[in-house]
Amino acid sequence: MLWWRPESNNREGAMKQVLWIMIAGLCIGLAGNAGATMLSNGGFETGDFSGWTEFGTVAQAVEGSPFAVYEDTYGVWMKAWNINYDGGYYQDVSASEGNVYTLDAAIKVPTNFINNGSVLEVSLIFLNSSGTELSRVSNVWDSANGSTTNVYLPMTTVQACAPLKTATARVNVHWTTDGVIEESNNSSPMSDSFVLTESAFGLANGGFETDNTFTNWTEFGGAEQGVATATWAAHEGTNGVRMRGWNLNQDGGFYQDVVAAPGFDYTLNAYIKIGSEFHQDAGDTVTVALQCLDASDTLLDESSHAWSPAAMPATLDAFFAIDPLVVTGAPAGTAKVRARVHWTTDENRVAGGQESAMADNVALTLEFVPSVSLFCADHNALRG
Repeated sequence: MLWWRPESNNREGAMKQVLWIMIAGLCIGLAGNAGATMLSNGGFETGDFSGWTEFGTVAQAVEGSPFAVYEDTYGVWMKAWNINYDGGYYQDVSASEGNVYTLDAAIKVPTNFINNGSVLEVSLIFLNSSGTELSRVSNVWDSANGSTTNVYLPMTTVQACAPLKTATARVNVHWTTDGVIEESNNSSPMSDSFVLTESAFGLANGGFETDNTFTNWTEFGGAEQGVATATWAAHEGTNGVRMRGWNLNQDGGFYQDVVAAPGFDYTLNAYIKIGSEFHQDAGDTVTVALQCLDASDTLLDESSHAWSPAAMPATLDAFFAIDPLVVTGAPAGTAKVRARVHWTTDENRVAGGQESAMADNVALTLEFVPSVSLFCADHNALRG
């Protein structure tokens, strides 16, 4: 832990300086641990249930067993042949608000388990320091969605941004039974290979340097208005991304979604270059936007800049930094933030760089006032 006593009497400024020093250290630590699971005994290879806590009805016991294995030697089976039982198991790990958590596992859900009205839910739950649930994301297997399988399959990845005041992340496996079903492993859900990882918030491949490709981004709109990396579209590094601006009446762009949470402040920065021939007609526009969306992709809030022939940057054919796009206090229901670049064209032109719009060094950041004191070891540190 790094402690620093500021000479200034400006408490707010001092707090921000210390906070950024500590966040920088945290991000370095997260980068160094990328891919390392936070869970103890996530594959149940101890041959027992150590590291996990069982809850609910005793008759619905959880047991490690070789016949429940997905990989290696052991997995866990959940006895689900008793009527009207409610139970499961979980593991808690320390978590930090604003970081991104990703949960993977292998799950087997027999048809017999679902047919009698039983339900299995695998969740990533965030709790505050008092143990109160703040939010959760889940995969659910039940008769309503018909998602049953008699073989092990990797479950859909669960990913979420820890909300404000998060102290704990909980991996929670919960199931309920309805009617009696036969006592056999054909009635019991099984699980194995739980992996929980932590990463810093931000865009992937914002500089378009990963394998010199457009990976991690999604293109939309007209096929003739393609998006691709190019060395001549780079602001720095090897590649940037170019957007064809030489085809008639095209409308398209690209975006990347990052899991997010309400209450945080989000900022988008980017470098844009607009070719001198791109803006000749009224229909040629470029828009960069930062959007807050809910889990159904409903737009909740947005900050954007748009350039048209009447309002192009003073220097064309040169990269410029956009004014930062900021959403302050993302609204309730925010599940993701989207970095989006959109453009339209109005006329056919000769292909070339002067007919293109370009982007590079796109960066998305999250800011917040910490909900717990970072200075508990020296409460006088900010008194000047």
